[in-house]
Amino acid sequence: MTEVSYFQKITNNVGRIKEKIFFQRTLSGWEAYKLLVKQGGLFYVTGVFVLVLMASSKYNYLYQTNYLETEWYEKYHGVITEEKMAQAVSDAEKIQNQIDFFIARLENLYTREMAETVAFQITQTQENLNKAQLRLEALNTVAENMKGGYDYYQRTGNKVDLIKPYSYDLLIVRDTASKNRASLYILIGIVGAVSGVFAYDTQSNMRNTLRAAFRGRTDIITAKLVPVCVICAILCTAVHMIQFVQIGKFMEYNDMGSPVQSLPFMRDFGMYISIRYYFVLMFAVRAVFSCVVGLICCVISRFCQDTSTALGISIFVLAVPSILAQIIPGADFINAVYLIGGGSF
Repeated sequence: MTEVSYFQKITNNVGRIKEKIFFQRTLSGWEAYKLLVKQGGLFYVTGVFVLVLMASSKYNYLYQTNYLETEWYEKYHGVITEEKMAQAVSDAEKIQNQIDFFIARLENLYTREMAETVAFQITQTQENLNKAQLRLEALNTVAENMKGGYDYYQRTGNKVDLIKPYSYDLLIVRDTASKNRASLYILIGIVGAVSGVFAYDTQSNMRNTLRAAFRGRTDIITAKLVPVCVICAILCTAVHMIQFVQIGKFMEYNDMGSPVQSLPFMRDFGMYISIRYYFVLMFAVRAVFSCVVGLICCVISRFCQDTSTALGISIFVLAVPSILAQIIPGADFINAVYLIGGGSF
């Protein structure tokens, strides 16, 4: 093999590798390359992910776990039954009897002549009384959760488990600030990355050529929209996953195979599925809404002359309804940040 043919072979191999790297082998790949590189979409996607990751690494979760409740959850853990509820009632009665005993003992001690031994007995009895009251309060909380689960079973016929709800309560209910902040960053990333998908062709003097194509126009539009949906779905899932993983490291997700209605704040959820599948559905819904937002930006860019105009109009069109939704009750369906966060999920 001559040197010329050897270097020609190397050049051909490099060219094929370059085509694979820059997604130029398919129409959708070329459109993805334009979207991510030519229009700077990769900058917005990477920037959003890094910003959220940096913000979450500096965020400390403050969540007070009631260890007395944890003891009762571990004792009655599993499918909620009448036997377990009866046992909880029996345990509550025993603790109440202890409380009554400590109260009566304190009253008796206060009637005695105050001495060092009496003062010590009063202090010790008061401590025992406080501990018993806290244990009863924790048991009542767990028993209320158990009763709600059993009522759900009687109403629907679907059994639920008694599980520790702390990590799920933090993720789904309490930490809405992190979810909303991530959703806002995702919205910014989507608008910045995809708002010029059609305006770029106009800016590059390709609009008339694309409109004149008798065949393949549908393929071109599809090739543009497919990368948009893929980018929006990946960006949304990756950014929201940061909060999910961080809370999972802070507080373990326990009993993910249990029905989602095992969580006291999810008893009104219509689908009888496991917690694991609920999370899959939640992230899928977020990804779908993110794709919808991306497609809105695509439609806007279709009528814009350049990517900068498309970016500005997209921000205005999506930002104004989101602001109005915070003022008008019941208008969350027009709030892009709320939708990207999964809506009511």
